Amino acid sequence: KGYAKVYVVVDGFEGGTLKDGPKKGWRLKNGWKNSGLPWSYKLNKDKMYGLD
Repeated sequence: KGYAKVYVVVDGFEGGTLKDGPKKGWRLKNGWKNSGLPWSYKLNKDKMYGLD
């Protein structure tokens, strides 16, 4: 028993920053967003919890 769809984000959501190169400082290494996992800036109202 337990949760069936659970993720562990070891490297964080946005990942780490690049140390060298023209994109130095950009968060393009590791992380949820850079691993091809689903994400969006849009909120799904059906999944939001609201206080009425």
